[in-house]
Amino acid sequence: SVKEDKELKVLNFLGEKYVNGNRGIKPEFNIPVFPRIKPAELNSLKGTRQLLEAEGPEGVVKWINSQKKLLITDTTMRDAQQSLMATRVRTVDMEKIAPAVALYAKDLFSLEMWGGATFDSCLRFLNEDPWERLRKIRKKVKNTKLQMLLRGQNLLGYRHYPDDVVKMFVKKSVENGIDIIRIFDALNDTRNIKVAVEETV
Repeated sequence: SVKEDKELKVLNFLGEKYVNGNRGIKPEFNIPVFPRIKPAELNSLKGTRQLLEAEGPEGVVKWINSQKKLLITDTTMRDAQQSLMATRVRTVDMEKIAPAVALYAKDLFSLEMWGGATFDSCLRFLNEDPWERLRKIRKKVKNTKLQMLLRGQNLLGYRHYPDDVVKMFVKKSVENGIDIIRIFDALNDTRNIKVAVEETV
């Protein structure tokens, strides 16, 4: 109908998306509001990323073992949107909120913002480059370790990939900004995580 087409044009203009093509799910908000953080506020931030760069993985492990406080990983950019919004949050929206995350969550142990279904959804539904998302978030969040979820031999897909592909994917993930790789297998079969774990170590 003309009314539905008009609604769709308005929603597209605002950058919103129907979830999985379901027209019954419509956003109730307009343009999202996010904190404006001045670059100067971010320049002096120090966190677990700097610890990793200075002390290496062994130094981080030693630091972890000496901690009496709870260490927290925020999974909002990966799991929260994956579970609640079918992984449809765009990179541009994450970029806008990333400086506030860097500042207000400066004491996080890590930020899980990649992996899982985010890679697949970027390519299939958002027409975005998932590698570019990783690099952009890395530039905005310099003080906290970035973390990803990896499906073992499946990587971020839905079938097993050859060992050399797994090794290269892990290598490129680290080169592009990932600090921690959390690896699992849906069947809890350790053979399916062996190559990924060895390459990560």
